[in-house]
Amino acid sequence: VDAAAAAAGTAAAPGAGGAARGNALLAGLHEARRKRQEEEAKERKVANEAVKADIKEAKRQGKEKQKAMTTAAEDDDLDALLSEFTSKDGICPFGNCKEKTHTLIDPVSKCKYCSLRFCMKHAQAEIHGCGDAAQRAEKQKFRDSHPLGARGSGLVNKPTENRSALADKLQNKIGGQAANRAKKGKDKD
Repeated sequence: VDAAAAAAGTAAAPGAGGAARGNALLAGLHEARRKRQEEEAKERKVANEAVKADIKEAKRQGKEKQKAMTTAAEDDDLDALLSEFTSKDGICPFGNCKEKTHTLIDPVSKCKYCSLRFCMKHAQAEIHGCGDAAQRAEKQKFRDSHPLGARGSGLVNKPTENRSALADKLQNKIGGQAANRAKKGKDKD
């Protein structure tokens, strides 16, 4: 820094005064700072590349280790396979949910459509994907409890010979209501 300042000081004109020497000094300091920052950036870049190489190597080693474990797992006996499945059996099978289900009772957590055990958040059939099966089952339950002939008590279920009597009764009622309205209109006047 002192060498840059000395070089800047000699480059200034002797008669220019202190202002010219000050500007040259600042310019020299700025140049030194810029070079120092470039060197630091290069060092950071080299350090980042080294870290990236370390990460890449660690990933490669992890993949090799996992591959070795899978080949070893394939050679394991049936007991190890069963213990792996039972450990996963107590976890909710919905997406990425990791809630434990072995603490819940079966009627609450076990789906009656797919027979899987879900946590309380995903126990409802519509939430975990059995909505169509649940809808079909409820429709069938409704059809079973309400036979087709006993649906309503409207005119559809009445014999046709009573229709004319019912139509006359309806016309009489409409006529009576019209007469009442006409009577109330005369009373107001």
